[in-house]
Amino acid sequence: MDLDFWAKLETADNIRICHPVHGEFSVMISSREDSKNNLLRKQTVFHVLKEGGFSIDTYMPQSDCVSWMPDPEPTMPLFLPENPEELVQAVKDDYRARLNVMLDSLANLPVIGGNEIGSVPYGWLMLAEILVESFDKALELFPNGTIKIVQIKEKFGSLRIYVETNGPDAFRGLVNRSIKWATAASTGRCAVTGRKGQIVDTAWLLCLCSEAQFWRTNYPKAFNSLVYP
Repeated sequence: MDLDFWAKLETADNIRICHPVHGEFSVMISSREDSKNNLLRKQTVFHVLKEGGFSIDTYMPQSDCVSWMPDPEPTMPLFLPENPEELVQAVKDDYRARLNVMLDSLANLPVIGGNEIGSVPYGWLMLAEILVESFDKALELFPNGTIKIVQIKEKFGSLRIYVETNGPDAFRGLVNRSIKWATAASTGRCAVTGRKGQIVDTAWLLCLCSEAQFWRTNYPKAFNSLVYP
């Protein structure tokens, strides 16, 4: 779905498309009036957008923000070994290299607490990379904005990100939508491999794919090294 879609939609009665943010589709659909027909039309449009992977948030009365970011590929390849010990060193090297890139990016931005990005499990590392990129783009659009990362952690099987932002409402909205996306994208995603998984209810509640569940039971030391390299 490209910008031509939004341009055509803009010609529709009672629907106005505002600025799309580069790098991430983010548009505003504003109703000129809350007539019954217009509300039904919006609901129909929103249904189609949601089916296409877009998220919709109410920005203010009569205005709704529609945003989309691509679902990242799994962190690990499709075919995984029975014994994960052979993966540990390669995963550690990959994690450190990619983490350093993110830390360097955050160090060049008005972001406090960038080291918290190192609390992301390996399976969700790509989510963190997209999140850092989204922070960069938001700050590019709003140079006077600031972000303080209070805490990033895995909790109850999903990624939790706590930040404090200063700046215009539009800037804070961009940051908050990126965080909501990262949290949603981690849900149902294995914290080790990045593949589709499910919550495993043990002493440490984690979202894991079947392979990671097997590793956890049979190779606990290697498993722990893969979650947090």
